[in-house]
Amino acid sequence: MKRIAAISLLIAASAFPAAAASARSAAGPKISKERIVLHTALGDMAFSLFPEIAPRHVAQIERLVKLGLYNTVHFYRVEPGFVVQLSDARDRLEPLSPEQESAIKPLKAEFSGIRHVRGILSMAREDKDPDSGTTSFSILLADAPHLDGKYTVFGRLERGEEVLDAIVAQPINNQHRPLDRIGIEKAEIVDAKKLESVMKPAPPRAAPRREETPSAWIYLVAAMMAVGFAVFFTAGKIPATATACLGMLNVLIGYFLLFLVLAPRARENSALSVAVFVGSIAVFKAMSYFERAR
Repeated sequence: MKRIAAISLLIAASAFPAAAASARSAAGPKISKERIVLHTALGDMAFSLFPEIAPRHVAQIERLVKLGLYNTVHFYRVEPGFVVQLSDARDRLEPLSPEQESAIKPLKAEFSGIRHVRGILSMAREDKDPDSGTTSFSILLADAPHLDGKYTVFGRLERGEEVLDAIVAQPINNQHRPLDRIGIEKAEIVDAKKLESVMKPAPPRAAPRREETPSAWIYLVAAMMAVGFAVFFTAGKIPATATACLGMLNVLIGYFLLFLVLAPRARENSALSVAVFVGSIAVFKAMSYFERAR
């Protein structure tokens, strides 16, 4: 009987700590009493922080927010299904003051068992230096287990899911850079009890506009077709010089149309920029050859 009682006590002693640990894990890390609120043109987001998990990161982020360092910083990277990332503070619109600059310190990594799932705040750093995080951080859009234990988790999104979705919905280029700047109008620290009074909802999304074909494009396309038909129907009936002129005019109109389409995109794509430049040289060479042939 005594043996059975002793075994029961051992089982209970081992089971209760495990159950308590499981409960703590399910409850998640302890969060701070204050929240970070990012005000953007697309709405506001509120984040809770994990001071016991990443004390150094939380302390520095809170200090930088209080100094106004995140005001006019922008979301420079948007990868749907992965992350939305804030730029380095030095890339903001307003220059940093000496006090703000001196507050930026490289942070020693504070890895934990917190998983990278949607809404988690993860500190950005150099690929080969885990202790190089300063101001830039990412908001996870989905599970990213390959980041677990390699990047410091210091908080999570508490409110503003619709704003995060609105950011992801913005048009981006091939390098995952938003075509229009998505800036932070203001960042502030707010007591959790006063959160409701400072949060503004995301504005309603406008229905996607149906792009209309500009009248200038219609005229240019019509002119190009007219020149093409003229060359086709007059081939062999008019002097070769006139036919060559019509053909060259057709090339110039076509390149002008192509330039109008590609030039705005070329600013975001280096390969396309080179293609536009080479194409311009080719057209000028063709014009020079045409003049010599005449």
